[in-house]
Amino acid sequence: MNPISQTSSKRDAPDTEGAVVRISNWTAYTNDAGKKRHMDSGAKHYIDASARATRAENSARFSELEAKIETNVSRLEAKIDAIRPGATWQQIAGMLAAAVATAFGLMLTALSYGGDRFDSGASLMRLMEQRLSEQREIDAEQNARLNVIIDTLERQNAPANGTDP
Repeated sequence: MNPISQTSSKRDAPDTEGAVVRISNWTAYTNDAGKKRHMDSGAKHYIDASARATRAENSARFSELEAKIETNVSRLEAKIDAIRPGATWQQIAGMLAAAVATAFGLMLTALSYGGDRFDSGASLMRLMEQRLSEQREIDAEQNARLNVIIDTLERQNAPANGTDP
């Protein structure tokens, strides 16, 4: 723990053995025996001078860094400003050609998909007509058989006098 720290209050910590007690602007600390020891003015001036020197060094470093950042930002701005806005006629023609090709491709895709469905539907109609005609033939054969069965049953159930019901 650093025995020296700045504060603006008169007393921040309890006075316990080995604890830091803040008095005025500078800290007094207790040793293991519990006796208070205060910093002398020479140490205080040395620490103040050291802190000011460190602040000055940090300020100089930050100024250097800020200057480098400003230089890089201004170079980047110059590069951005050098970019010409707008497109050339070749770029516009290329974009139009790409748009036309895309539209043409989409139309062909839609037509081929629809054509495939149309061809399937057209061939399905021929198949349906063929199945319908086969079913009509089967129905006609079954009707003929049923008519034979009905006639046979009617003959069996007909009265003995020979009259039809």
